[in-house]
Amino acid sequence: GSEITLTTDIQEHPLPKSEQPAVQVNVVAPDFFKTLRVPLLRGRDFTERDDTNAPPVAIVTQSFVNKYFRGENALGKRIKPSGSVTPGEPPMREIVGVVGDLHLTTLREAAQPQIYIPHQQFAISTTSLFVRSTVSLHPSRSRASTRFW
Repeated sequence: GSEITLTTDIQEHPLPKSEQPAVQVNVVAPDFFKTLRVPLLRGRDFTERDDTNAPPVAIVTQSFVNKYFRGENALGKRIKPSGSVTPGEPPMREIVGVVGDLHLTTLREAAQPQIYIPHQQFAISTTSLFVRSTVSLHPSRSRASTRFW
């Protein structure tokens, strides 16, 4: 996955561009949530079919729903993060899923609202790799890894 912060237009709750919220946007591959064991609360996960030929979609976190939709069902709502990898106006995206909150940057603060976009629809040049393994870390690496998590 890769993360960026973008202002976001929420179609059902329009605001002037200068007042649109800045939200962390993560570009992820299918199975990202499964790999990190993030629960899919409503809707569906991304699939390989969510590519440039498919309608633009997004998945949001529960904290995003709580903050911007206040009790409404977010599925089917439309949002437009300001960034795009193609020239022109970025696409309006349909929310197809809601996932549990995820702390990607720090555990010291409450989870922030986040938007996830399928990599096939927003390919960028930088990425982070998440791997789930059943193999224990080598003892010399275990202390180093806990310093970062």
